[in-house]
Amino acid sequence: MTTTIERHFLNEKISRKLFKNEKFGKRYASILISNILNLDYNYVYNNISIGTDDISFSAKTLTNVADTIYNSDKMIIDIEINSYNSERKKRQLESYIFQLHLGQLKSHKDYMNMKRIYQINIDNYDLLGKNDFIYEIYLMDKKYYKIVSDIVQIIHINLDYLRYLDYTEIKEKPLMKNLYVFICGNNNLDNLIKSGDELMKEIAKEVKEISGLDDIDFYLTDEEILELDRQDMIKEMRMEVEKEVRMKVEKEMRMKVEKEVRDESQKEMVKKLYSNGVSFDIISKTINLSIDEIKKIIEE
Repeated sequence: MTTTIERHFLNEKISRKLFKNEKFGKRYASILISNILNLDYNYVYNNISIGTDDISFSAKTLTNVADTIYNSDKMIIDIEINSYNSERKKRQLESYIFQLHLGQLKSHKDYMNMKRIYQINIDNYDLLGKNDFIYEIYLMDKKYYKIVSDIVQIIHINLDYLRYLDYTEIKEKPLMKNLYVFICGNNNLDNLIKSGDELMKEIAKEVKEISGLDDIDFYLTDEEILELDRQDMIKEMRMEVEKEVRMKVEKEMRMKVEKEVRDESQKEMVKKLYSNGVSFDIISKTINLSIDEIKKIIEE
């Protein structure tokens, strides 16, 4: 008998505010980052700060800015919250990585001082469908599976994995426990507040306070997430149609300009040949125009 798993995912508006909170957000992010990257918590907390730079270079480059970016002297950490998966979202996340790189380059000398970039994706889905909790992605040789560069590291955390575990199974595992608030749902959120884990109490209370300010639901249901996915798909299709129309218009304009250039060159050649005493018959055979067309050009 198949057990139906009740699915919830923390509203992305709440999660963004959670991480961008100057006091609690930095502490919470430092706990997650230190666990994910296997770094000392104090080192992370004392060295990172919330980035203020917008990585979007222009309105044409990105439709949205990144969720939360933390900076230090040695690394840039982009934390992304993803309630659903789509091709558009994948390309968007990839573009963040490239822009975080390019944004560091003010001159050619900056190549030697590039910060390592970590993109931490907190996903509501299993990216690769392998039922693993964490997927780590590097620049790797396809044939020999050797990492050729560690300047970029993309970490996908599969929160769907936690839905098949009871909280008692993960409460001794810091990373899983501290991410449980993303998928636990309203009832379990109340239970976390009542639990003896002080950090979980803080996280849950912070979530409640943030959501209370905007009077929005704590968690998205599967139906709401599917609707977001559908809207994204419609947006993707609209962008594709707009791209095709734009390409068609650009092609027509280019052809029109090319024709005008050809016509003008043709006229100049006719006039030049005529001024050099070449007969209408020879001009007609050379340029493939009728004699009447040639006379019309000369009379202009």
